[in-house]
Amino acid sequence: NGDSYEGSWVEGLWNGKGVYTRADGSSFDGDMLNGEPSGKGVYAWPNGNRYEGDWLKGVRSGQGIMKDKEGKILYAGLWKDDKPAGTLKLKTDTVLGIPWGASKKTVESIMSQRPETKYTGKSTRNDAVQYAYTTTFNGNPATAVFCLRQDQMYWVRVTIPGRTAGEATGRYEDFKQGLIHRYGKLIEEKGSGTEALSRWSLGEEHFLTLQMGTSRTGTAPSVPIVILDYIYTPTFDLVEKKGTQKNISDF
Repeated sequence: NGDSYEGSWVEGLWNGKGVYTRADGSSFDGDMLNGEPSGKGVYAWPNGNRYEGDWLKGVRSGQGIMKDKEGKILYAGLWKDDKPAGTLKLKTDTVLGIPWGASKKTVESIMSQRPETKYTGKSTRNDAVQYAYTTTFNGNPATAVFCLRQDQMYWVRVTIPGRTAGEATGRYEDFKQGLIHRYGKLIEEKGSGTEALSRWSLGEEHFLTLQMGTSRTGTAPSVPIVILDYIYTPTFDLVEKKGTQKNISDF
C-alpha cells in the first residue's frame, strides 16, 4: 500500500528502534514494541506538525510536546489516549538546551558540548552565582550568562552585539518575528529603534524579554546590543530584593 518500515524485528513484529513511513508522507521514528509505537518517539505529519514524546500501544501517552511547522509549541505536557490531558504549562522547557532549574553541573555539561562555546568566568549577584560563556545564538556571536540561586538556574541573559545601530535593530526585528512564531502574541511592547522592548509570558511565572541596549568596555566606544532575558520571576525577585535590604546586623 506504499507504507514502509525500516528497523528491528523480533519474531515477525516490529520491536526495538524503527522508522515507519506512511504513503501520505507521515512518519514515526522511535521505539517499537510488538508492532506498535511504545516508548519514546517522534511522529511527523505532512503539514509539518510534529509530536515528540512518550507512546504506549500505538498512541500518545505520557509526557510530550506538539509543535507546528514553524517550531511553535502547541501543547506541552501530559497525554492520555492520544489526546492532551492537561493545559499548556511552559512554552519552553529549556534555554540554550538547558532545563529551567538546572544545576551548575548540568549547565557546565551542556555548554561544554555546545559548538563555538567557551567558559569565561563567574561572579556573584547578592546570593546568586553567575556563570558566563562566549557562544553563538542563531548563528550570531553572543555571550550567555546563567544565573543560579541555591544551585538552580532561574535566569539566562543572552547578549548579541552589533557593529551599527542599524544592524542591531534589524536583528532585533528578526528575532521578534521569530519569537512571535514560537511563543505567540506579546504581553508588552514599548519603545522603538534603540529603545525597543518586547515581552512574552512563557507560562508559570516564566517570562522572556527582548530589548535593545548598549555596551561599553573600558574606554572603547559603546556598541549597540540585543538582549534576551529568560527569567523565572519568583527567584529573580528574591535575589533582587535581597540586594536592596538594609543591613541591620550589629556585627
